[in-house]
Amino acid sequence: YTMLLDHNGGIVSDVTISQLADDRFLVGGNSPRDEAWLKSISAGFDVQIADITNGTTCVAVWGPQAREILSPITDTDLTNETFKYFSAKETSVAGVDVTAVRVSYVGELGWELACDVSGGKKLWNAIMAQATKVGAIPAGRSALTSLRLEKGYRAWGSDMSREDTPMSAGLEFAVRTDGDHIGLNASTKPATRRLRTLQLTEVDLVPTVSQPVFIGDKNVGYVTSAEFGWSVGAPVALAWLPIGTKEGETVSISCGGRKVSAIVMPDAVFDPTGSRIRV
Repeated sequence: YTMLLDHNGGIVSDVTISQLADDRFLVGGNSPRDEAWLKSISAGFDVQIADITNGTTCVAVWGPQAREILSPITDTDLTNETFKYFSAKETSVAGVDVTAVRVSYVGELGWELACDVSGGKKLWNAIMAQATKVGAIPAGRSALTSLRLEKGYRAWGSDMSREDTPMSAGLEFAVRTDGDHIGLNASTKPATRRLRTLQLTEVDLVPTVSQPVFIGDKNVGYVTSAEFGWSVGAPVALAWLPIGTKEGETVSISCGGRKVSAIVMPDAVFDPTGSRIRV
């Protein structure tokens, strides 16, 4: 997991990169703009870049019983010792060739399985047949947003953009500080604001995107993402706040014409050590 940075240190995109061979990499990006950016900076390098999105489908199997779902339909050893977190393998699931990446956007054990679109239906049906046995269900965008916010996982385009550096977005851990790459020096410049996790004190109101955040009577920032956090039992939001705002500090968010109190939290309000994704 890393950042594509421009020359000003701004986040062009956040991506996952899987090395599948000495000279072959799979980049999981956000939009066609990622391909355009990579091609724009590839002059002088011996590299070929191709967008395979239209011919590819992907199923994410995430949750505590992900191994129980996948193990009966693959010959690949999915144990933690053999298939570690943040690793990738080209393998087969239900007779379908897949690139399996052990990564999770919801803070739970799991794999993303990418395959040719021709195998998508077979892969889906086989996974769902196993999922039914353990009580797993297909879940959509709202569920994903809720789970990712409890983990403090950012979304490019809503929580951050090229206006923001990894340091201000709380993603400095994903940028190498050695070597010579585009945006390195600019990305470490002091930030004036920071993307922070907020947990609302009222449970019956979820703010919408772009709602203003106040400290006292002063508007100091705005909400970038919000959803009810079912694991913590309260609404959770990401918001831009002044760099000096401390954990435990109380702010307020304008919701439905009134101000609702929220507490500045650590980035992850659920499983902050990340133990559940590494089991």
